[in-house]
Amino acid sequence: EEAGCIAVIGITQNVEWVDPALLRPGRLGKILTLELPDFETRRLIALKEFEKIFPEASLVVSREALIGLCRLVAERTRGATCAGVISVCNDSKRSCMKNLEAANYPSPPIMLAAIRNFVLALEDHG
Repeated sequence: EEAGCIAVIGITQNVEWVDPALLRPGRLGKILTLELPDFETRRLIALKEFEKIFPEASLVVSREALIGLCRLVAERTRGATCAGVISVCNDSKRSCMKNLEAANYPSPPIMLAAIRNFVLALEDHG
């Protein structure tokens, strides 16, 4: 009988937490390192997230205003993971909706300003 193949996958945010014995030659087949997202990647993540609530941004808020917000998010999330950037976007959207609950249908420019204020209030992740 042939022995079955076994694949072991481990993930860590800090390789220093891994027992050095596991990292000795011959123990692991491959080690992959994923880097944190750069500025442009963080900006694109924010753009994708915010386009969900401003789907036709050119009709309700200027594209420049939306791109400016995404740049701000990218600046304020330096050192964050992709999931961290998405979390900031989602938290800002939730905060915006909660704060603007009194208005039945807040205008998109007001929503954009509320989200921008939330992002400005963040402490830099870097």
